[in-house]
Amino acid sequence: LMNNGRAIPEKNLLQQAMRQSFQVREYLEKNAGVRVFVNAMLLFTNRRAFLSVGTAPINNVHVIGPQLVNQAIVSNNGNLNSEHLNRIVAALRKTVPQ
Repeated sequence: LMNNGRAIPEKNLLQQAMRQSFQVREYLEKNAGVRVFVNAMLLFTNRRAFLSVGTAPINNVHVIGPQLVNQAIVSNNGNLNSEHLNRIVAALRKTVPQ
């Protein structure tokens, strides 16, 4: 991964993204009763940053900029029915303070 032509420091952002996707999967299984695969994504929000990434995931993590976030979410062809989606939404709403 590169940011403005320089290698990103030695934090392993890809492993962190994968760990967090597993945590989300476990949370949904426990709180929504739905076992799903959660795609790991690493989103860089600084629009001025130039990211040197390809279109393929790196170590199973999709690395994207803000201009591709909607496309990445919408293009995921999951196998969730409306009941599962409703249960997931309800479980996620519990995590957001009202």
